[in-house]
Amino acid sequence: MTVTASTRTHVTSEDLRWEREAEDLRHGAVLRVHSTASKWLAASASITGVASVTGLLSPGALAALEETTRDCVVALLGLGLLMAFAGLVLASLASQGTPRSMEILDGVALRNHVQRRSSVAAKQLRVSRFVVVASTVILAAAGLIVAITPPQPPKQLYLLVTDSGRVACGELSDLGAAGKGTVNVRSLAPVPAC
Repeated sequence: MTVTASTRTHVTSEDLRWEREAEDLRHGAVLRVHSTASKWLAASASITGVASVTGLLSPGALAALEETTRDCVVALLGLGLLMAFAGLVLASLASQGTPRSMEILDGVALRNHVQRRSSVAAKQLRVSRFVVVASTVILAAAGLIVAITPPQPPKQLYLLVTDSGRVACGELSDLGAAGKGTVNVRSLAPVPAC
């Protein structure tokens, strides 16, 4: 006597609907990642644009800083803009993909391509988000340094006329022991510029 067990399961219309939903999600994976990346690309371009302007509050803002501070701000701006550019490139790649030709396109090849491309695009999008947010923080830090650092006091310039009639304009400095000779000054007057 042979006994067979019934392995038949009851499939409802609800089960079929969820299976179709899952299939649609799998098929649309690349398109969803591309769409999300396109939105992120637009948002990150705006964010980095605003953040980079923060570092350049006014045309003379960097010139008014002490040299070491100015070098630090310029380095932060350079790094921040480089990172922002890299993040925007990654977001562009994630949103558009990389064109390539496929010799034979069948269901299996298409499925493998879509799965690979979805994974790559999602990774590019994640890295882009991290890099753009980090660049925004760096650019904002550069802007904050510019905003909170007191400007150097302007250097006082003098117009000097010697007894022999020679004219010199510039800053006065103490030469100390290194100074050689003496100059007889006929007039010395502060001036706003040379």
